[in-house]
Order: sequence, then structure tokens, then C-alpha cells
Amino acid sequence: MTFIEAGTRVFVLVTRRAEIFTVRDSNGCYELPGCVASGSESVSEVLSRILSEISGGNVCAIGEPIAFSMSNAKALCFPVLTQKSMFDNFAASELGLGWLSKSECERNPQVCAEALGVLRSDLPEDAGNSYALGHTAHGIPTFFHLATGETLHGQAGPWEEAQNLYIPLSQLRTRSGNVVVHDMGLGCGTLSLAVLDAFVANNQLQNLTLLSYDLEINGIAALLQNLEEFSFAIPFRNLLETFLRDGIATLETPDGRTAIWRFLQGDFVKKSQQMLPENEKAHVIFFDFFSPKSHPPLWTYQVFLGVFANAASDAVLITSSSATATRAALAAVGFFVGLAPASGKRAHSTIASRQLSDLESPLPANWIQRFSASHVPFCEAETEDAKQTIRERVLNHPQFFVNSKVC
Repeated sequence: MTFIEAGTRVFVLVTRRAEIFTVRDSNGCYELPGCVASGSESVSEVLSRILSEISGGNVCAIGEPIAFSMSNAKALCFPVLTQKSMFDNFAASELGLGWLSKSECERNPQVCAEALGVLRSDLPEDAGNSYALGHTAHGIPTFFHLATGETLHGQAGPWEEAQNLYIPLSQLRTRSGNVVVHDMGLGCGTLSLAVLDAFVANNQLQNLTLLSYDLEINGIAALLQNLEEFSFAIPFRNLLETFLRDGIATLETPDGRTAIWRFLQGDFVKKSQQMLPENEKAHVIFFDFFSPKSHPPLWTYQVFLGVFANAASDAVLITSSSATATRAALAAVGFFVGLAPASGKRAHSTIASRQLSDLESPLPANWIQRFSASHVPFCEAETEDAKQTIRERVLNHPQFFVNSKVC
């Protein structure tokens, strides 16, 4: 039987059809009367006592605890199902809480805990990239970024999005020779592992250079801490440990091929402006940072100029973003832009290439009308000069004139 350490505070998030109890060993907010463990109580005993105090014992079931971690704390979340009317008269507003759906509580316990202010209140201002284990809407394990509130690959799932979108469009399973891949937005490493997996499977690829960009490498540590949840990563355990320790790792296949995986750390707004040697210019670019909404400086014309300058002449860029502003900025820096298969709920993702002939579904000529009518034609971090440049270059882009003649 698992006992809770004496003095541990128990927090409750009340919802209309479920409650999430968060058990932690540090001070926090919204402590309810009598919610401090004695040290001689089991988890279930503490939960039963708290439930009894606030609900009169009107409990249907207590779910299995879901553990997750962050940079400086661990937590256990317990879905607790009750009758619908149980908390109708409960003064949730006194705790500063709002109602969440039962399914949201069960699928995303870390979101529920955050609604209490439990997670972010403990993070220092310079916490950087800190992650908690979470799940997509379909219950697929992924990670939750504490600073922004974003769920990584939250619609499709990390490995699913890699295998259904990024890897097929990159053609890494059919390419030959030497290839350079830029993974822009390392996160917890799924796309980089998908690249390595494709390299191992394709014996026509002789050498791979994989450059992964991010502010910090914390996501790899989070992946290693939760490896049992991500079966695709287990074969790469030793490689991940080396990469985390050294910032570089080498994978050698039994048939003598070599992949070098290197971490490029720092603010990508600045890193994007640093020119790489010719042998490190990308044939494949995965642009997979957090969304333009939460990280607008990473999606600007100036950043994409740097990305384009570090792309090989036959480069292809893939991003799950379907934003008009993203497509406009890519076109403005010189890429030809097309539609890619859907990822999650998006109608289409985006693919860009330095060669129009590489695109199976280029944006049609009338896309200019959509751009001109858009309420959000530019990333919110764009300067006025950049907006003017984007507008002029999109309206005069050769892709759209070529398409209009064909049509």
C-alpha cells in the first residue's frame, strides 16, 4: 500500500462530473480544510476522506492515478467520478475554479492541475522548456509544455504525426546518397527519432546529418524519464542518453552507414541568421516549433529568410501549420508553397520547396485572393517593413503566375 508523506497537501479541482485530486509535496494554493495527510494514510484513504468532506460520500468511482512530472516537482492526478448533480450547489467560484468536462479531466489531468495554478506557480521565471507527460484528445501519450500551455502534436500524436506527415513528405524512406535534415523545434525528440528510424530502414541512404534546434534540451530528459510510454523511442535509449549528455550522438548501422545527430542550442530567432557550411545545408526541413500564436517571433519573414539561406537547392520544408501568414512568409522568402495532407483537425498542412516541380499540390493562383482578404495575413511579430515586403513579393510571386497560365 502506498502512503502519502506526512504534511503533503492535497488539492482538488472540482468539475461538474469529475474531480482531479492533485497530491504534491510542496506548498501551493487552494488548500481545503483537513486536506493535509497524516503520514499514516494511504492515497485512497486520503482521497476518500476529502471526498467525504466535500461531497457527503456521494462517490461513484476513483480512477487509477496518473503520474506526471515537471522540472522541480512530481504529481499524482486522480479522476474521481461522481453523480452529475453532486456539486451543483458547490461554490466552485470560491476556489477560483471553472467547470471542465469529464473527458477533458480524464484525458488531460495536467491541464486540470494547471487550472488550479498548481503547475506554473512553482516554475521559476527562467524555467525555459519544462514538460509534463500528457495525452492527446484520443488518449495518445505526448507532452505538455508548461510555459505555453501547448500540447506537443496534440491533435494527431507525436509518432503518428511524424509517420503520417513529416516522414512521407520528406521521402527519407526512398532517398539515396547523403542527406542533411534540419529539425527546427526539437521538443521531446519524436521527429528526430523518426528521421533516424527512416535512415536505419533505408539502406540507400549512405550518411545522415541531423541538426536539431531548440532553446534547451529538457525535452529529451522528459522523454527518457517517461520512456515506457513511448515504445518507438525504446530502441534509441542509449542514443538518447548520449545525445542528452553530449549534445551529439552517432548511430552506425550494421552495414556501415553513419548518422550524426547534433543539437544546436539557443534562441532560434538568432540562430536562424547564422549561415551554415555548404555540407550542412538542409535537404529536408521540419519546421515544428510551437504555434505562431504562442511563439510569433519564430514565424516571421526574417526567420524564414535565414531558413531559406541554409536550405540546399533541392530542399523541401514541411510544417503542420496551415496559417495564411505562414504560407505568405514562406512564399515571400523564395519558396514555392503547396498543400500537404491534413494533420489532426487541420484541413491541410504546408509543404514548401525551392522547386515548383517538387510540389504535387501547389497553392493555386487564386490563393492570392485569400491572402488579400485574410484578417491575419501576417504573423503578429512582423514589422511594418516586413509586411510590405511580404505583400509585394507574394503578389508578384512566379508560382501564382505560372499556375494562372496553366489554369
